[in-house]
Amino acid sequence: MTLKLPVDIGRAVLSGLGGYMIPITLLQTVAGERTPDALTAGRNTTTTTTLFKGMVEEYSSTTARTPVGDTVDMVKRGDRKILLLASSAPGVTPKPGDRIVAEGVTYVVIDIKRDPADATWQLQARGA
Repeated sequence: MTLKLPVDIGRAVLSGLGGYMIPITLLQTVAGERTPDALTAGRNTTTTTTLFKGMVEEYSSTTARTPVGDTVDMVKRGDRKILLLASSAPGVTPKPGDRIVAEGVTYVVIDIKRDPADATWQLQARGA
């Protein structure tokens, strides 16, 4: 459920913190149609690139081995917590399996959690 407030919290967070965040690229790949002449060749894929503002941090040792969001996949050593400011790319929703490039390192999104005001996405990401 999305929290409805008279203030756009996402924009307030972006304007207050956006200058302190690093650029983070979200790569989303979508399976396309099959080529009619080559039905066994698989599907053509399309990858969209979206630039967010955010930050990357390590999980604390007390967080390790606990679930982050709705999945039962646990936080493993080396996983990163990536915070994305949702208002830096309105209308784009990250999902498990997407790739993230931050500070020259590529990660795969394992799990996602969003705050009730839709201001941020917290991603559990693992090195690709």
